[in-house]
Amino acid sequence: MIVAPPAQLAVAPPRLVVAAGETRAIRVTNEGSGVPAVVVTTAGYAVGLRGRPRIVVRRPAEISVRPRRLEIPAGRTETIAVTAVPGASPGDHAALVLVSGAVAGRGVGVRLRIGVVVLVRGRGTVAHRLRLGSLRPHKRTLELLLENRGNVAEHVDASRVHVVLRAGRRTVRLRPVARELLPQSRGICVLRYGAHVRGRVRAQVTVDVGGRLVRRSYALVLP
Repeated sequence: MIVAPPAQLAVAPPRLVVAAGETRAIRVTNEGSGVPAVVVTTAGYAVGLRGRPRIVVRRPAEISVRPRRLEIPAGRTETIAVTAVPGASPGDHAALVLVSGAVAGRGVGVRLRIGVVVLVRGRGTVAHRLRLGSLRPHKRTLELLLENRGNVAEHVDASRVHVVLRAGRRTVRLRPVARELLPQSRGICVLRYGAHVRGRVRAQVTVDVGGRLVRRSYALVLP
């Protein structure tokens, strides 16, 4: 016989974009057998230099959630309302909704915590300002430093970043590992290359910044 665990919560969607003044819903489903006491809190959200998400202790001023506490019977789904404040400044503001559940299971307390990233989109002029920084080799990858000086989150992937390596007559095109850059933050874009590429090369980097192409050339020595 397969017995459902006492606490098993599913939260959807994992990421939410809410315009200033609007309300969107987060659905929480109890897929376990117990009835967890669910607590909903908010926190700040940041992304590290290499793309690792991080909880910031400060409480974000851009969102409110309700209800803050609820109990969800087994197999049921409840809704959390996320409201973005009307007065948010133009651009994107990152926050985190934390859904925490606790239930006692045969003498052992089971605790879960799931985070939903919320981007509050303030009304007003959007500014795309990606700046190209250094490009350095690191363990068969190239690390491109990007700085987002704009006011919107930038999704960095193969449609936005194009890197071509030239070694003599040989040309190699690299695809970046997709990541997101929050406004007023820096991050490393990783590009993998094969073991057959080595020695002196010239890298031509092109980045699409809100429809405007920014280019920069780098001279590198690959081990």
